[in-house]
Amino acid sequence: MNHTKGGLVIFTANSHASSRELGKRIAERLGVELGKVQVYQEANRETRVQIQESVRGKDVFVIQTVSKDVNTTIMEMLIMVYACRTSCARSITGVLPYFPYSKQCKMRKRGSIVSKLMASMMCKAGLTHLITMDLHQKEIQGFFNIPVDNLRASPFLLQYIQEEIPDYRNAVIVAKSPASAKRAQSFAERLRLGIAVIHGEAQDAESDQVDGRHSPPTVKTTGAIHPSMEIPLLIPKEKPPISVVGDVGGRIAIIVDDIIDDVDSFVAAAETLKERGAYKIFVMATHGLLSCEAPRFIEESAIDEVVRLLFVRGLAVLLGLALSRLLLQMLRLPRGQKGQRQCVVELLRPQAAPLSLLLLVLFDHSLGFAVFPLQSLVLGLGFLQVLVHGLETQTSGYCRILCGDQSLLVLPYTATAPPSSSSPASPSSPCCP
Repeated sequence: MNHTKGGLVIFTANSHASSRELGKRIAERLGVELGKVQVYQEANRETRVQIQESVRGKDVFVIQTVSKDVNTTIMEMLIMVYACRTSCARSITGVLPYFPYSKQCKMRKRGSIVSKLMASMMCKAGLTHLITMDLHQKEIQGFFNIPVDNLRASPFLLQYIQEEIPDYRNAVIVAKSPASAKRAQSFAERLRLGIAVIHGEAQDAESDQVDGRHSPPTVKTTGAIHPSMEIPLLIPKEKPPISVVGDVGGRIAIIVDDIIDDVDSFVAAAETLKERGAYKIFVMATHGLLSCEAPRFIEESAIDEVVRLLFVRGLAVLLGLALSRLLLQMLRLPRGQKGQRQCVVELLRPQAAPLSLLLLVLFDHSLGFAVFPLQSLVLGLGFLQVLVHGLETQTSGYCRILCGDQSLLVLPYTATAPPSSSSPASPSSPCCP
C-alpha cells in the first residue's frame, strides 16, 4: 500500500501516544499508511525531525495532540512543519485538537498575548491551514493570517446529555462564571432548558479580572497640572459574595465549559449548587487537561460526574472517533461506517500499572460489590464495555477503574466474561470490537 493517496501524506509526532493513535485511525479510514518521519530528542534535549519520504508537491497533514510537556509538543510540530515546507510540500495543514497557550489570549499585567505569538510562529514555520477544536476564545482565529477551522464539540456533548441523562428535562445548564454564559446559553437553547449563572468571589469572569495596569499610573506626579486635565484613577473592584442567578433547587445542574484544568472554580461552583438544592451535578467540557491533583479534587468534591471529550493529560486518553470523524469531514474525505462510537482507552503513563494489572470495581444490584482484574476495555460515548476474568455472565451497572490508589474513570458499563478459548489481551493492544 502506498503511503500517499492522491498526493496526501499524514504525519504524526511522537511526543504523545494519542497523536499516533489519532493519526492511525484517520489513516485507516482513508486507506493509507502514515507518512514516515523520525522525531527524537538529542542528548542536549534539542528536537530533531527527519522526513523519510518525499513530500514534494503533496498535501501534508501534521497531527499533533498536546502532552504534559507542552513546549516539546509545540517544537516538534513547528520543526516538522518547517521541514515539510523546506521539502517543497504543496500545502501543510496542522491538526491540533487542543490549541496550546489558548488561555493566554489576553493581556495580563505586563505580560504578553502568547496565543498571538503561537499563531505567528505556526504561520512563519509554514502552516497553510489549521484545524483545531473549541478554541478558548473564538477571536484567536484572528491572530492567524491563514484559514483556521474551529470545530465544535457541542454536538457530541449534547448527544451525551440526551442519551445518558434520563431525567435531563429536569436539568438546568449552569455557567460557572459570567464569561461562560454564552456557551451555557447555547447549550440551554438547543436542549430547551433553563440557564443559571454563578457569580462571585471564586468565579470572577476572566474578562473582568484587573489586568494590573492603570492609565494614568497610580504613582503621584509632582508636576503642575491644570485642574481640568486631571484624570480619575480606576476605582478598585470589590468582589461580591458568591451567588447563583437562576433556580437550581431540586434539579440536575450541568456545568458547561471548554477546558477543565484548574478545578478549584468547578469544585466551588458544585458546592454552591449543592447548597442551593441541586441534587446531581455534571461537569462537561471539551478539553480535560486535569493538571496536578485535579482528579483527586474532583473525586472529593460535590461533582457527581465529569464528561470530557478529549483527555489531554492524566492516566487515560480518550481518542475519539468523534474527533476523527470531524477531522475527516474537514478534509472532505470518507468517514467510514456510520454509527460507530467506540474509542480505545489507552494507558499512557509509564509508571502506571500495565493493563493486565488494573482492577475493575463493579457496582451492581445483582452483583453487589466485586473486584476483577481488567483484561480489556472499550469505551463508547460515556459507556464502557469490558472483558474481565472471574465473571461468569454478562452484567451491567456502574464501575470504577483503579490503578493503584488512582481512580481513572467512573462510568456505566457492560461486563462480559471472556470465552474459554480466548487468551488475555495484550496490555499494549486493547481490543476494539
